[in-house]
Amino acid sequence: MRKSRVGLACGLVVIVIVFSLGLSAFIFTSGQYMPKTSDYSDYELAVHPPISDYVYPLANYSLVRSGTIIELFDRVGVAKFESGIEFYQGVTNISHTDSFGYFEIHETPSTVVEFEACQDNGMIFELAEGTGAIRNGDAIIVGSQDASGEFVMIGAATAAIGDGKVLFDVPTGSRVIFRADPSQDYAVGGAIAGGHVAAEMYLIDAISFIGEDVVSFDDVELYTVMASEEAVQIQAVGTANNKAIVLHINQPYLDYDSVEDIEVQLDGEEITLGMGMTETLTESGEEAVYFASKTDAGFDVIVYIPEYSDSVITIASVETDIGIDGFATLLAAIGIVGVAVVALIKTD
Repeated sequence: MRKSRVGLACGLVVIVIVFSLGLSAFIFTSGQYMPKTSDYSDYELAVHPPISDYVYPLANYSLVRSGTIIELFDRVGVAKFESGIEFYQGVTNISHTDSFGYFEIHETPSTVVEFEACQDNGMIFELAEGTGAIRNGDAIIVGSQDASGEFVMIGAATAAIGDGKVLFDVPTGSRVIFRADPSQDYAVGGAIAGGHVAAEMYLIDAISFIGEDVVSFDDVELYTVMASEEAVQIQAVGTANNKAIVLHINQPYLDYDSVEDIEVQLDGEEITLGMGMTETLTESGEEAVYFASKTDAGFDVIVYIPEYSDSVITIASVETDIGIDGFATLLAAIGIVGVAVVALIKTD
């Protein structure tokens, strides 16, 4: 069973403010809709949302692309929602937890909106004018000529489209995830819609600590073991098979000039370069492969893993010996001490 921070939130009515990697503090206490703008999205939230057939905590949800606001959803509603519980601000997310479910908005280029039901529930996304929705296999594609995204249903969640709305039945433990496509990222969105991606991570510099934003599309969780200008190490824990993970690693991490400067290892063994981005995203073979691209923000690295357990992904210079001894030497060289990182690397 998936035991992410989302799943663990179910059943918690009291929110604890944790000053750690997920630094949080309440930001909305008013009964009115309050505007919230990030580099990638623009929307309004309500702690005491209006109630009709649904409760509507989110309104006027728009994407921001190259400074242009693109309207997507007029309102987003939840059938069962505890009014009056604050939304909490994290490094890259805003979230609400009550006895009915966990509601989260990710302020990353993928601008994910996700909901997990702690009790049988329902959701409604009211489409803005000019926005449409169509089925694509087990997913739903939504968007306009200016932007697009995917709805992915996890567990027993089901969807219906009609009359400018997308409605979801979300049984206990099921999830609904909306992910928007960054302008250069259609291949990833298509692979997610096709069920080829286990999880996606954004790794950012949060000044005093490493900031990470993870969305899981299967039974896989990603954790940052360490990150520096020289190397990044990610642990992938789960039971999914034959799926890729997508890592968006922002500067200053991996301070290299090109993809030729880095190599990728899985559990201490170097893995080969895939044929291309789409091919790596949709790979289904018995050998792990990767694909990397240089972006304005840093590197995007896609790693296909045929069998997940407690896999450890290491990305570093091609000139670095990243075996057990080599990685320990690297950690010492960059001043990271007292961290039980090497213990996480498989030796079998």
